[in-house]
Amino acid sequence: MASATLTQPRPDSDFDAVIGVDTHRDFHVAVAVSPNGARLDEYRISTNPRGYQALLGWSELFGNKPVFAMEGTNSFGAGLCRELMAAGFVVVEANRPDRSTRRRLGKDDGIDAEMAARAFLAGTAMAVPKSGEDQVEMIRMLKVAKDSAIDARTKAINQMRALLVTATPALRERLNGLSRGELISTCAAFRAGALVGPLAAAKQALRTLARRVQVLDAELDELLKDLDVLTQEACPGMRQTYGIGVDGAAILLTAAGDNPESDCARRLHSQRSAEPALCRQAQGIPDVIDSTAVATGRPLRLYIALQSVGCATTRPQKPTQNAVAAKVSVTRKSCAASSGSSPGRFSTYSWDEIQ
Repeated sequence: MASATLTQPRPDSDFDAVIGVDTHRDFHVAVAVSPNGARLDEYRISTNPRGYQALLGWSELFGNKPVFAMEGTNSFGAGLCRELMAAGFVVVEANRPDRSTRRRLGKDDGIDAEMAARAFLAGTAMAVPKSGEDQVEMIRMLKVAKDSAIDARTKAINQMRALLVTATPALRERLNGLSRGELISTCAAFRAGALVGPLAAAKQALRTLARRVQVLDAELDELLKDLDVLTQEACPGMRQTYGIGVDGAAILLTAAGDNPESDCARRLHSQRSAEPALCRQAQGIPDVIDSTAVATGRPLRLYIALQSVGCATTRPQKPTQNAVAAKVSVTRKSCAASSGSSPGRFSTYSWDEIQ
């Protein structure tokens, strides 16, 4: 995989101050904390280049080697994070404050920024954020566009089928039994006419939805071509691995990031994983996801991708075939015993039958 454009220095004990940053869409709040834990000052900036430069100037009041502990380095704080890393500062990612802290001290941007700084001092915020540069960020953006196009396409097709349920019998009989592709091409060829009744309105609606699907199909083809090129360039070894296609490679690369020292990349290196030999053949991509990374939505998507790749890569292997056949045999015998049927009626499946 291509190396990160921005290099991230490792945090050490030689720093002048810790600056915690609570990030928002339109403004950020920073709080400086000394190495011994004393609160020094609070500063508020706007989320634009002038505000970022103002924060850098303000940080010089506390020394030349500050450490920035930020919330939301992959969302509201992404721009500031890239600016700080480009300037050579140490940046670590901090989670949101503990709920007990908010219950005790209340919800305040300054308190959240101070808690981010104190999390670094306590050693609980040491994760290196993703750099957000190079090809992986390009892949992430195109993947977002592709996923939204797939969702819109699925909704349009479902709406077409729902319209057919209440359409006039003549129109429903004409379109009944068509495959999805035939239904889309037929409805897209409907002629626009005067809306003189429910039949004309149904044909107009089906025509609009069908043409929307065709436009989305063209968008998906273009996005898949771009993703194919980018994933091949970013990690050619992984793309050559059996069972890893464009979509799976995009998910894995997005999760790992273009910074090999990021928290997600280090979790992917973990040996406490669901599929311990899944990506070892990949060149430049870490092995697999840590089991603790599947607790939220996006890591869950990564976990599903890993499971799919694992099934694809182990399916041709003889040990996997024997294990699946043995499991099916045990299941069939259990079903036979519970139903009172003769076990002799249930034979072990062969691998060809399982397929």
